[in-house]
Amino acid sequence: MVTVGWVWGFFWVCSVRLRGELEQGKPGDSWPRPISPVPLGGVVAGQETVQAGGQFERVSAVVGECGRRCCGVDQYRPTLNQTRHRTGGVESLRLVIVAARSHAAIGFRLEKTPPGAVYAPLPTHETKIMKHDIVFIGHMCVDRIFPYGKGEHVAPGSAVLCGAMAAARVGGRTAVITRMHPADDAYLQPLRDAGVDCCLIPAPVTTEMVVTHPTPDVDVREMRQTKNAGFMQADELPPIDARFVHLAGITDREFDLPFMRELKRRGHSVSVDLQSFVRQVNEQTRVISFADVPAKREIVALMDRVKLDVVEAELLTGTRDLAKAAAIVASWGCKEVVITRADGVQARVDGKDYYEAFTNRSIVGRTGRGDTTFAGYMVRRLDHGPAEALKFAAALVSIKMETPGPFQGTLADVLVRMNAH
Repeated sequence: MVTVGWVWGFFWVCSVRLRGELEQGKPGDSWPRPISPVPLGGVVAGQETVQAGGQFERVSAVVGECGRRCCGVDQYRPTLNQTRHRTGGVESLRLVIVAARSHAAIGFRLEKTPPGAVYAPLPTHETKIMKHDIVFIGHMCVDRIFPYGKGEHVAPGSAVLCGAMAAARVGGRTAVITRMHPADDAYLQPLRDAGVDCCLIPAPVTTEMVVTHPTPDVDVREMRQTKNAGFMQADELPPIDARFVHLAGITDREFDLPFMRELKRRGHSVSVDLQSFVRQVNEQTRVISFADVPAKREIVALMDRVKLDVVEAELLTGTRDLAKAAAIVASWGCKEVVITRADGVQARVDGKDYYEAFTNRSIVGRTGRGDTTFAGYMVRRLDHGPAEALKFAAALVSIKMETPGPFQGTLADVLVRMNAH
C-alpha cells in the first residue's frame, strides 16, 4: 500500500530563517510555508532530513502556488538533490532543493514510506541579495559543431557565456541568470571559476544548437536549434540589484515584449543583443534564418542600449554603413547603439558617433566576437565615457579573437593592448 506524507520547506531564502525543530509527520500532513525568489549568489538554504525505519522507493519534489499542488507543470518543479545515509538500521535521506520557481510553495513527497516518519528541517542562515555591475540573462547552450571535413565537436556556448566571462575577467562584478536542465549545471562551472554568480532556472531541456560548416569558409554555416529551454519569465527571476541588465539571447525563443516591459517597469537599465530577434527559429524544421523584426521599433525604444552586428543592421535598417545604421536604430528611441563588424566596432551615443578598429592578429577565436565586444564596452562604460569604453572593448575582443573560446585574458592585458595602438 502506498502512503504519502508531505512536508513543506524553504528554498533559498532572502531575509527568512528556516527553523530547526523536529516535526512529526503522518500521511496527508502538510506544512505550507512561503518562499522568496533566489538571491543571486545565494547559498543553498532549503534543506530537509527525512528519517524513517524503511526503504525509500521514491522521493520527489513538488511545487504549488499558495500551498496548492501544481498539476503537471513539469518546468516549474524544483530540482532536488538526494543523499542517502544509514545509521543503526535507520535510513536518512538528505534533500536539498537547488532550484525552483519563485513565489511558490515547495514540498517533498515520499511514497511507500512507513507512517509516522519524522521530518527534521535543518537550520540555515540568512542570505542577502548581492550587488552586481552587470547581470547577463539568456540561455546557456550546448553547441554541436560539424566543421567542414571533420567530425562532431560538442562544447558549451552562448552569448551569456562569452559576455559574462569577459566582464568578470576584467573586474566586473558579474552574474548570469539562465534557463537550462539542472543536469547540465556543470556547464556553468567555468563561469563560477571566473567569479560569476550563476542562477539556474530549471527547464525541461537545455538549449541545443547544431552548427554545420558545408564549405571550408568558416563564415558559411547552417544552424538549427534542436532543443529550446523556453522563454524567460519575469516571475521566475531572482531579485536583481545591478547597474546594467543585459539580455544576451541567441535566438527569438528567449525574450518577449512582456518580459522586457516588466524589466523596465522594475527600474532596471536594460540592454539587448538584437540577434535575440533577428535569428528566427522555424517551428517545424528548427532551422534558424535571419530576418527583419516587425516589433523592432518597440523593442529598441524600451532599451537603454542595444547591440547588433553589421548583418543584423542591414536586415533591420537596409544599410551596411555603420554610422547610418546606428543613426537609424537610435532614431527608434535608444540613445546608445553599438554595432560590430569584422574590422571594428561603431557606437552612437547621444547623437555622437565613435569608431574603433580591431587589432587582432588572427581570427581563430572569432566565435563570440560581438558578445565579447559588448561585454567589454559595458564593463568599461560603468565608469568611463563612450570613447574610452569603445577603445577598451576593441582591445579586449582583439585579444579574445587570437585564442579559441571565451576571453581568458586580464585587465592588464587589455590596458597594454589599448596603449599599444
